[in-house]
Amino acid sequence: MQSSVLKYALTVSLLALLTTRATSQNAEQWRPLPGPAGADILALFSYGGNLFAGTLSGGLYRSTDHGESWTPVNTGLPANLSVNAFAASGTNMFAATSRGVYRSTDDGASWTAAHTGLPPNTTVYAFATMGTTLVAGTAGGAIYRSADNGPSWVKASAGQASQDVLDFAAAGGALFAATRGDGVLLSINQGASWKPINTGLSNHNIRSLVTHGPILVASGQGGGLFINDAIAQVTSASAANFNSEEIAAESIVAAFGAGLATATATATTQPLPTSLAGTSVTIRDSQGQERPAPLFFVSPNQVNYQIPR
Repeated sequence: MQSSVLKYALTVSLLALLTTRATSQNAEQWRPLPGPAGADILALFSYGGNLFAGTLSGGLYRSTDHGESWTPVNTGLPANLSVNAFAASGTNMFAATSRGVYRSTDDGASWTAAHTGLPPNTTVYAFATMGTTLVAGTAGGAIYRSADNGPSWVKASAGQASQDVLDFAAAGGALFAATRGDGVLLSINQGASWKPINTGLSNHNIRSLVTHGPILVASGQGGGLFINDAIAQVTSASAANFNSEEIAAESIVAAFGAGLATATATATTQPLPTSLAGTSVTIRDSQGQERPAPLFFVSPNQVNYQIPR
């Protein structure tokens, strides 16, 4: 019996080793897929177990067999539509197109217009999701927000770009936008308002952004990569109106960044603690005096605290 068990264990181990080696070898190899016939693919998206391809002037295609075959899924979409990006929120899937935003609630089988509040036939280049808020970057520089899963949109209140908004990247409570001509913009209130963060950025035509650990990486149109430690920095703003210019004593502040805490915790006692899950905040006033701040909430990307009197 022991010999059989040992033989079985050795067999399983050998199969696992062979599988690991085969996976490693296959990872280095590519094979062509047929793709949508004659389509110039602008965006790919995985949702609901299916693959979706957005094309230049050819609308949308869906694959239910891991890309081996494709079927157009353009019910409800205008003809000759370009699809630039995708996003998902709950059971809603969104397509950013050359004629606004379209939404599907049936895994891409059909689509309806979801761009009330956007100018007619606005080209939408990029999406970002921040909690239950969807943010869209458009041609001409406007950034719009939807808090109702797409049926209606409101233009961001301040700090708009004047050029195209091509990409977004999010880290914790911070949202970054890549623009054509206005560099990189930062929002700490889910896209409601924006400010430029371009110090040291020699190319303001930014095509794409990505967060990588504590850094933000940007690619410039025409060449060039740029790194910013903006994520590692802590940005604080009033929790009431997200205004970072002036924060009064005893007001509640939301601080955004990375690595702010090792766990998520909420204060459950009064008076509020000055240390929560090992995190504390010290406030230095204009006279140089330092005092610990009472804490409401801590997490790796956000800390809510009160300015001590």
